[in-house]
Amino acid sequence: MTSKNSKAPLPLSVAVLMGGESKRFGSSKAFLPFEEKSLAAHILQQSAQYSGEVFAVSRSLDQVPPDARAFFPVVMDLWEEKGPLSGLHSALLHTTQPVLLLRGVDMPFLKREVVEGLLKFWAEADKPLALVPRIIGVWEPLCALWSRELLPRLQNEKGGSFQKWLSSGRFSVREILEKELRQLDPNLDCLKNFNTPAEWKSSFPSDSRPAKF
Repeated sequence: MTSKNSKAPLPLSVAVLMGGESKRFGSSKAFLPFEEKSLAAHILQQSAQYSGEVFAVSRSLDQVPPDARAFFPVVMDLWEEKGPLSGLHSALLHTTQPVLLLRGVDMPFLKREVVEGLLKFWAEADKPLALVPRIIGVWEPLCALWSRELLPRLQNEKGGSFQKWLSSGRFSVREILEKELRQLDPNLDCLKNFNTPAEWKSSFPSDSRPAKF
């Protein structure tokens, strides 16, 4: 049951890819402090505000902060081949909803309104196998919707890349243009991520700042 001020969960699952140790950043981004919790826990809790099925995806439990795995399920990668396609495969195996939102642990600025807009685009496009923003020719698979029916198409993609796979034409993809995404998120904050400590600090909107680390 929801309160008067809360909104009903959206009809999708959310999987957050933990990633491993970032060589450029110098440590695992999932463990960064954010509002008195780890960044991973923050993104999972944020996702739980609009989805009833939220989980982390990781190659090992030690890549998931304790405060994240204490409250959310952790789904393990099954493929030996590393990479985000492996994470998508495990996430689609686990989801019980018809569509999955895939998120990255270093992309904390995705708002519910953007997710609602992506779901609307997906429904209007006749529920394609994937709905993915593409900015200046680059696909953004970690702010995208993935149909559970896509799972069989993944079986032969071990070791592959999102960019080549999405451009292959082997399955239906609804490309979200930059102007369409800006209708939902004018500054494209939902796509902001970081690879260095300096980028982490500068990636925040002017009205918020990360905790020290």
